[in-house]
Amino acid sequence: MESGDAMKYLIKYFIDVTVLAFLYVFVFFRKWRTQGGDRLLVNTLMYAYLALVLYFAMMLVAASIPFMLRLSRSPLGFWSG
Repeated sequence: MESGDAMKYLIKYFIDVTVLAFLYVFVFFRKWRTQGGDRLLVNTLMYAYLALVLYFAMMLVAASIPFMLRLSRSPLGFWSG
């Protein structure tokens, strides 16, 4: 993998993590902070866990979408080109 390709992937991951962090800080943290420290800790840990699980699960789906959308001219032999 060339350094340019690696940089594209790093930027993509950085953008995803930044969006998740902004979502946490500006939506969930403000709501959970008023509920007390224990609930904030539990909710934060659950958010981190679910974010990682969904991120890696959806990353596999998102990575395969270009291959699913790329069709050959006659994928099953029904069409003659």
